[in-house]
Amino acid sequence: MPRRKKIKEKVVQIVATPDPIYKPRVDAILKEHKLDFTVVKSALTGTLDGEPAITPYFGLFNSKSRECINTVKSGYGVSQNWMLVEMVLKGAEKFTSDLEVAKAGALHGGRQVYLHLRVKGWGHVGKSQMVQYITFIDSNDGSTSLSVGIGDLDMSCENQFYYFYKRGQAKFRHTLSIEDKIKRIPDLLEVALGENMRQIKRYNSFLEHEIKPDLQHNLVHTILGYDKVLTPKEKYSTLSTKSINRMEGLYKHIKEETDSKGWNLWGLHSGVTSWTTHELKGPKRKEANGRDESLLIGTSYKSNLLSFNFMKDKAKLVGELA
Repeated sequence: MPRRKKIKEKVVQIVATPDPIYKPRVDAILKEHKLDFTVVKSALTGTLDGEPAITPYFGLFNSKSRECINTVKSGYGVSQNWMLVEMVLKGAEKFTSDLEVAKAGALHGGRQVYLHLRVKGWGHVGKSQMVQYITFIDSNDGSTSLSVGIGDLDMSCENQFYYFYKRGQAKFRHTLSIEDKIKRIPDLLEVALGENMRQIKRYNSFLEHEIKPDLQHNLVHTILGYDKVLTPKEKYSTLSTKSINRMEGLYKHIKEETDSKGWNLWGLHSGVTSWTTHELKGPKRKEANGRDESLLIGTSYKSNLLSFNFMKDKAKLVGELA
């Protein structure tokens, strides 16, 4: 009987490619912000008794630095920087006069990437002019989903705050369908613009709520877990010099901002965002982009969010402003 020829199955992998219409603009943005690398997913193998051994793991490699930035399994879907920028540009076309790419960058060798779209024009909270942003953040190390949020910069004091709302449609997990999910980004821009408008309304609601200075101790305790008044003397006596200095710094910024904006929830919140923007330090701040990282996903973000939720609770916001 003649031998049957073994027919090898040829697996064709369809790889997405940039839209030629957008490619020149995408490439320029990637190069300007040092995002001109791809993430390569490659099978990892080992050796056992001198023989190749198969593993269920894949390495994610930065094509430019050749650094391995994460280890994943086969079900992990890779998102590329060019995909994010291209979809943002396509979505921004609906709002040509309203949006512009303001800043972007990579953190920790590409383990996280972010992109800020500036909303043209000004928001106003009392006498403060606010620059508003739509912000995207993604990670290749599993620390975050691909998330869409908002941000703002108070021009009077350069305080920054970013807010990634917990709506399911604004967070994409890295499954094999991630490329299709990224295509929904243009629709999310309109949602984010509406969220920016609501944020300004929230801030103005904070401004209308006058408070007693004693409330600052509750806020400091919420942020740090201790304060000058509410903390029992036994616990206070065990605080390190570093902890005391952090607390004194927060009180100082609260005083400066409430002196400027008044004893209201807006002045109180501004004290926290001033502290996190201008003073709060940590080991990651040693890097050039450490402040961006902290404000987007680190200690500063968590402190700002605690403050923001504290103010919402005190203002008892409901409905659209919640």
